[in-house]
Amino acid sequence: MDLMETLRKYIALVGIVTTIGGGFYAWGVFNNRLDELEQSKSTKNIKAMQKEIANLDKRLGVLESQVIQFKNPLAN
Repeated sequence: MDLMETLRKYIALVGIVTTIGGGFYAWGVFNNRLDELEQSKSTKNIKAMQKEIANLDKRLGVLESQVIQFKNPLAN
């Protein structure tokens, strides 16, 4: 009987260690997926689009100031 009880303890210990190891493995896989997503091509495209939008905003500001100047040429 003592042998069976010892065997059960070891089996339970192996099960617990395996479960904890599986949790760490799943956590690592999840982090790798997040890293890949952050470095994906679509993220680079979004950054390029944001730069282009900022550039267009500047150009729009210049054009608006030019339009304001042409609206009131006799005001000066």
